[in-house]
Amino acid sequence: MKKLKKLKKKKLEKTVTIRRRLMRLWLERVRMYWGNECAICGVKSGAPLEDGKKVILDCHHIEARSNNVLRYELANGILLCKRHHKFGRESFHRSPVWSVGWLKNHHPDILHTVYIFRHLAPYDLNDRETLKHLENELKLRRTK
Repeated sequence: MKKLKKLKKKKLEKTVTIRRRLMRLWLERVRMYWGNECAICGVKSGAPLEDGKKVILDCHHIEARSNNVLRYELANGILLCKRHHKFGRESFHRSPVWSVGWLKNHHPDILHTVYIFRHLAPYDLNDRETLKHLENELKLRRTK
């Protein structure tokens, strides 16, 4: 008599793994959307600086990542050089009032979207189906 082989259950992908992949996809889409240059000064990624180093651009969440509804929303991302992200007088981290004013003057559509989305009910980021849905939507999103 032959022994029956046990069927192996397909392991479910960990939600942490899906969220990591979603964040990488979000970062890639934000870079594409802004043309791989700082949204404020237009400096290109990899351009040489005076000290010989190359420009590194950061993807910044306009509304904090803690807001689950906006965490992976393309409109909630902006690409910034170090000066406009964290270190300059006119930066998104050091001067939130200035950043909102800049967005209002240059990208009111993005600011409007963030304001609307921030009041929606939060997603359950521990639900695989929700994460898969967000991932599929982000993959289908077109950039500029």
